[in-house]
Amino acid sequence: MGVQVPPRALHTRKRPVSGRNAYSTSAAGGRARGRLRLFVLAATALVVALIAWKVCAAGVSDIGAYIDSVRPVVQKSNELGTQLRSLQGEVSALSREILDKRMSDWESKAREYEAEALAIKPRAGAEGVAAYLVTALHARAEGFAGFRTSMTSAVEGVGNEQAAGALANAVANFSIGDKVYGYFATDARSKLDERGETKIEVPESVYMRDAGDLAKDPAKYVKLIQSQPRLAPIHDLAIVQLSTKPAAAGRSKDIDLLPGSSSFTVQVSISNDGNLPEQNVVVKVRLTSEGNPDPQTGEQKVSVLEPGGKKVLTFTGLNPEKGEVRNTLVAEVDPIEGEKNTGNNRKEYIFAMR
Repeated sequence: MGVQVPPRALHTRKRPVSGRNAYSTSAAGGRARGRLRLFVLAATALVVALIAWKVCAAGVSDIGAYIDSVRPVVQKSNELGTQLRSLQGEVSALSREILDKRMSDWESKAREYEAEALAIKPRAGAEGVAAYLVTALHARAEGFAGFRTSMTSAVEGVGNEQAAGALANAVANFSIGDKVYGYFATDARSKLDERGETKIEVPESVYMRDAGDLAKDPAKYVKLIQSQPRLAPIHDLAIVQLSTKPAAAGRSKDIDLLPGSSSFTVQVSISNDGNLPEQNVVVKVRLTSEGNPDPQTGEQKVSVLEPGGKKVLTFTGLNPEKGEVRNTLVAEVDPIEGEKNTGNNRKEYIFAMR
């Protein structure tokens, strides 16, 4: 006869886990989850460190290297933009000579900066952004060339409409330069962000922001330039000196006495005392004497005489009368249209030749 199991034993329930045992089981699970989180964090940190190591090992990107190399060029270009915008507030204190020199320097430097940027050869990954930068600097150089032309026209008395049109074209080039530089900066920043090179700064560069009437109303800007007394056009040619070879060896009866000579030349020195270049300047000499009232003449032409420039002209073929005879030599430079001071356009020299 087998062993009989009491009926109650068949329905015996498992005894519940005591409170201490339940806490131990929960803590063990928490520790396991904590270890898992630590493992995930450690793995993530390892991946980040590996990526950072690869970036450092690779060095600065093509874009980053190019930005670092052209930053000085952009900064110098920005200085020109600042000077351009400040001209409107300074123009009343400028002379024509200073304005001319400033505009010439701006154009020269803008061309120089364009050439500098072009000489910086980008790596393969930076060729696109480099093309944007060179194009922007070229547009600005063209803008400075047009600005110089328009301002020269304005101060030389060219019509306001023509000068304003030339200035509007210059402003258009400056604006194109700003827009293309914006493409350069946006593209460069995007590529740097993709690589995580957030510490490499792409400089701002805008010419026509806060540019006053230069950008908003070129015609008004031209009128401002034309209204400045110190920039008004001045035409003033002068005879500086009139001399002969041979030169005087003494005086008699208040006239110079020249020694006898088989040759006789006249030298006339002229100057441009105005603020504009003068073209086709005509210089004439005339010799008369008491014994021969029919004038002997000579004429020469100077193609261009810059402001402040001087020119010495030599005349031959004139034959003064010798003896106790008064010879009168006159040198004249023809007045330029609009020239107000003509009192210095003529010199006279009376002499006798033994």
